[in-house]
Amino acid sequence: MDTIIRNATLIAMDAAHADQPFRADIRISGAKIAEIGPELPHGPDARVIDGRDRLVIPGLVNAHAHSGETLLKGRYHNLPLDLWIFAAYPLFGAEPLSDRLIYLRTMLSAIESLKNGVTCIVDDVFEPPAQT
Repeated sequence: MDTIIRNATLIAMDAAHADQPFRADIRISGAKIAEIGPELPHGPDARVIDGRDRLVIPGLVNAHAHSGETLLKGRYHNLPLDLWIFAAYPLFGAEPLSDRLIYLRTMLSAIESLKNGVTCIVDDVFEPPAQT
């Protein structure tokens, strides 16, 4: 069954449109975009989504992430960088996180990214007190 997104505003970043927004329909077949164009025809079993007042863009790329800091959000608010580094990455006495907590923390970071349109991440992971 196809999904049609009707009358959305697209930024395709392609040769025809560059970075200029344009209105079009999107046909999704399975997990892939099959066609983009004006007023695409569809069968009676197609799922139709109203795309008016919606912007469709390519997935975003986060070229510098630190999933290891996901659980630190709001913990050391408004500290200068030099003090924040010592609080967030203690040099001595840091208890290593369990493999399960590292997995869950990384999944939380991935979920937050996907919810915000990020589809590619370069993750600069540091696990104090040592990488394993």
